[in-house]
Amino acid sequence: MKKVLLGLFACLFLTACKTEIDEVKKLPELKKYTITFPDSVENGSITADKITDIEAGEIVTLTISVNEGYKLGSITIVDEDNNNIDLTEVTVDEEYYFEMPNSNVSITAIFNQLQYYSVSIADNLENGSVRTDKTTKILAGETITLTIQPVNNYKLNTLFIIDSENNNISFNHNQNSIYYTFIMPVSNVKVTATFLELPPPTYQIDIASDLFTHGTLSVSKSHNIMEGETIYLTITPDSEYEAGPLFFFIDVNNKYYISNKSNSYTFSMPVGDLVISTIFKYKDGFVKINGGAASFHSYIINNRHICMPDFLLVCDHEVTQKEFTTYCKYDFPTPYETGVGVDDNMPAYYVSWCDAIIYCNLRSIAEGYTPVYSINGETNPAKWDRVEKDENEKYFFVPDGGDFQYTPFLSLVFNKDADGYRLPTEVEWEHIAFSAFGDIPEFKIDNSNNINWSNEENTFWTDGILHKSKEKNSNLIGLYDIPGSLWEMCYDIYGDITESTPDDGPIYTNSFNRVIRGRSWLNELNDCNIQSRDRIYPLAREINIGFRVIRTVSQN
Repeated sequence: MKKVLLGLFACLFLTACKTEIDEVKKLPELKKYTITFPDSVENGSITADKITDIEAGEIVTLTISVNEGYKLGSITIVDEDNNNIDLTEVTVDEEYYFEMPNSNVSITAIFNQLQYYSVSIADNLENGSVRTDKTTKILAGETITLTIQPVNNYKLNTLFIIDSENNNISFNHNQNSIYYTFIMPVSNVKVTATFLELPPPTYQIDIASDLFTHGTLSVSKSHNIMEGETIYLTITPDSEYEAGPLFFFIDVNNKYYISNKSNSYTFSMPVGDLVISTIFKYKDGFVKINGGAASFHSYIINNRHICMPDFLLVCDHEVTQKEFTTYCKYDFPTPYETGVGVDDNMPAYYVSWCDAIIYCNLRSIAEGYTPVYSINGETNPAKWDRVEKDENEKYFFVPDGGDFQYTPFLSLVFNKDADGYRLPTEVEWEHIAFSAFGDIPEFKIDNSNNINWSNEENTFWTDGILHKSKEKNSNLIGLYDIPGSLWEMCYDIYGDITESTPDDGPIYTNSFNRVIRGRSWLNELNDCNIQSRDRIYPLAREINIGFRVIRTVSQN
């Protein structure tokens, strides 16, 4: 019985399997479609990445090629029922995409001839020219650049860009540029322009009155001045003052000094706006410079807090041989024995630091000022030990062995409140020199304004002589020969400088050397700068060392 049942089940299973296999064999096959193109397409071509055996839903890529002078007008894709198939994407590579429908499709393309336009320039332009970067075969929408250049002393007055229907086409222009641009319309265009003569350029003069005091400057004309026009400059110092150098500034490459000697000056107007300044100084040859307390920015040490007198009167030149011999006699050696240079107006060299101290007090007494220096309470050098005089009442110091520590000057006292003549402290000397140069990197001499007697050939002893005072131009504040004529002596003992060093220099018991600043005519040009610093033994006399005197004064 079991065998009969098993046989029956087997027959039923086989019958069912055969039925399913027969049904599978009856499923329809997937249909595939084709793309057809016209037999010929004019002025271009169209291809597909696949034209047969394309399943519905498959993405087909079309590539378009356009002949020169033509552009694609339209693409039409229709199925067998004449329905339009949409393109789904267009790329810059002239490739088009569409999804294959459940139908064969036919594709056609139309290519249209490009429409070119032209730009013409009017041929009757005067006093200028107009050029275009493209004149023919221009498509609508292209950007066209015009280059417009007036002749000298003219400027563009009007510019018209007109299409074939006499419409004005707008343009773009950046100020001060010679280039003008516009978008090409669907039309030929014509460009015309007119140019207008410019009036002669005019300039102005500004008096920098905030840079000087104790006088005024005025000009005959300050505005609408033409190049070459004659200008009269009037200089009016206050009482007891005189005009110093004139400073003319056009730009950083055009500036110059005039070492003026009168109260009027005539010049021709240069090309460019002009700034004029000056300095007014005392008639006796001194320049007033502001002092006061400050955190001093020094070549030697920054942020050193110092307190100078509120005002300094600075001699505009180094003490001359005539000035020195008014009160003092040269002791050995003397300028007369060197051949370096002897003249009343030459700076006094072969002068020791002690000689300079004697000169300062003698001149102070002679002119009614309070002497600055004293020895054992005595301010008159005629009463100092080892100071002698000749038959002409000229005083001189006799070192007697050349050892400073055995001289009366070891007890010298400096009265800071006295108004007499004196040597500047090193801080004061540097402040005076910086006042003339301002914030200039490295503070080196710029000899383009002819203010310095340094060795310009970069070899020592250019001409073998020392020059007279004030033969070069003064600097901007009216001082002559600083630096580069003679090393100039200061009051201070030479030594290291710190932020806490006193105003009149370091205090040493084991050194007597005194500070000298500025270098001399013996040095090369590049070495002459206001940061140069050295020392001299107070009894020594040298051919390239001299001094400049100053006074402490009140506001009045």
